[in-house]
Amino acid sequence: MAGENERTVVLCMDGSYHSELAFDWYKSHIRKDNDYVIIATCFDRHAHGIYAFGTADSAELASQLQRDIDSHKEHAEELKKKLANEGMKGEVFITAGKAGENAIKVAHDRNAAMIVCGARGHGTVRRTIMGSNSEYIMHHADIPVIICRHKPHQNPTAEHKHEDKHKH
Repeated sequence: MAGENERTVVLCMDGSYHSELAFDWYKSHIRKDNDYVIIATCFDRHAHGIYAFGTADSAELASQLQRDIDSHKEHAEELKKKLANEGMKGEVFITAGKAGENAIKVAHDRNAAMIVCGARGHGTVRRTIMGSNSEYIMHHADIPVIICRHKPHQNPTAEHKHEDKHKH
């Protein structure tokens, strides 16, 4: 928990290239020694396309869900190590559900000074169908929001690093 003279900052990290760049931008541009960093990460139950109901084997669904949960736990441990390696005080807050809503709730509950997140830059159609966490946060947070927008990267198929090593 943040101390009396610390500034609390919520960083939204989902393992994507864009969230890593947002972390690096925060670290290079606005980080203060007395910051208490809360990394908000959200379990993505849509990481693999087998969660369709009706045709899927329930045992396979349960097995895949457990692999996804284990992968997310590993990702959270990596984020904890990242904080420690950077010499940052803070914690990793793991949620399930809607990432944007959860980031705002964490920020509100912890009296955060700001939220920092990356943006993938989805097109209008995809953003309309899938939604955009950064856009949701920007429109609903009652504290400053910094959205780090970056040019497309070289490997768009490896969007989530913590998923790549667990694909079967």
